[in-house]
Amino acid sequence: MVPDISRLGAYGTEFHNTHYFAGRMDSMEACAMSSAKEFETYARDCVHLAEQPDAPPELREQLLQLAREWMQAMMEAEDESS
Repeated sequence: MVPDISRLGAYGTEFHNTHYFAGRMDSMEACAMSSAKEFETYARDCVHLAEQPDAPPELREQLLQLAREWMQAMMEAEDESS
């Protein structure tokens, strides 16, 4: 499961085009453990962005939800590798 960032609305385009997400959705070629590490990195990136003082509350909540989904994907990738 790869989290759906489309629901970030107008903010999604801005953040989707940053280095946080650009070109990183093709992890099917990577091993599950590598994917798990990448997913954790994405989750941390979302939390970091949500902690920015100028982040609107709605975006902050969406980013934290996305971080939770990345963490879920990380746990599923780890389960697949064992």
